[in-house]
Amino acid sequence: MLEVEKIREHGKGGSLRSFQADIIDQPEALQQWEELLNACFGVPQGRRYLEDFPVWDRQWQSGSLIRLGAFQKDQLVASVSVRLAKLRVQDLQGSNQVVSIACVGAVATYPAFRGYGLASELLSLGIQWAEERSASHILLWSSGLSRLYSRLGFELLGTQVRIPLQKIRFPQVASYEIHQGWNPALFDVLKKRSDGLVLESCDEAWYSAHRHVRWYWVGPEKAPLAYLAYERGIDLKQAVHEWGGDPQGLLSLLVALKAECPEAFLLGASEHEAVFQDWGCEVGACEREPVAWVKSLHGSLQNFWIWGLDAT
Repeated sequence: MLEVEKIREHGKGGSLRSFQADIIDQPEALQQWEELLNACFGVPQGRRYLEDFPVWDRQWQSGSLIRLGAFQKDQLVASVSVRLAKLRVQDLQGSNQVVSIACVGAVATYPAFRGYGLASELLSLGIQWAEERSASHILLWSSGLSRLYSRLGFELLGTQVRIPLQKIRFPQVASYEIHQGWNPALFDVLKKRSDGLVLESCDEAWYSAHRHVRWYWVGPEKAPLAYLAYERGIDLKQAVHEWGGDPQGLLSLLVALKAECPEAFLLGASEHEAVFQDWGCEVGACEREPVAWVKSLHGSLQNFWIWGLDAT
């Protein structure tokens, strides 16, 4: 198994040269890691990267994950994080199943240390760590570093759509009282989703810790009927990336958001377009794009979808 001593041994000489690979788990290293993420992702002053991606934060950590770093002497200069999860997918016959995957996030290198292959080496270690723990696929989200990811065997897979709310003609729907803010009862609803990551009780801490997500919901406080989540912080801007529940309640929420935020768009799987048409909506032109970079370790990944907060 890929453990601490093996990772440290990997960093002695060889392709990492003057850099040392290590697990980021000590207070000083964790502080350097957060400073690295804040700097590399252009986080506004006074904010934290981990406010928008709390799944990597030590205080909300759940399940099995690893934070890998490249150090020059005692200074952290690059990082990659990997965590294990379960994903609901459909096979070629349309049957639902759950597969073990790994999610990659918090990939960062200070500009002065780019070009040394540090991210590649750390990601390779992360892939080995996940494979040894029976992950069948590894997923990551990035608009850059395509050469790095393709070189390591990742490919763009899946299809998601971006549907501007202005391009949707909604039918007449009942009026609901709309509530705002996180409601703990929402997590019980999210756990019942038919797609996306399988959420467990231990995931509620990091899910509810997203400080800059705007939650909207209708129905009783202890049993919400429908919900949506808008934006996240430094990414998913103007995106409705979590949504579900009773169709009439959800459409009422979307109509209200359309009036409040006309630039908003709905993020969903390709089959969700037909779902909204079945609900009486007229859906105009929408943009299609891949869901994620995926490296398949065992078998192929078909008909999968990842909700916004799952995409770490």
